[in-house]
Amino acid sequence: MSTVSLHDARRFAIERTVIRIGRALVAWGERREQIDADRSDLYRRQADVRDQQALREAAARSQLLP
Repeated sequence: MSTVSLHDARRFAIERTVIRIGRALVAWGERREQIDADRSDLYRRQADVRDQQALREAAARSQLLP
């Protein structure tokens, strides 16, 4: 017979479940961080494009560019 009691087996199952939930939360957090970083990069690139466009428009208005 097994020396593991039903109580120990339940506790082990609960611990494994908590570990799985913890790993899922860590993975979710990492994905969320990546999404946020990608979004920040996109906003930064969009701002750079707008800044460059504004500089080109200003230069064209002042007739520095043909």
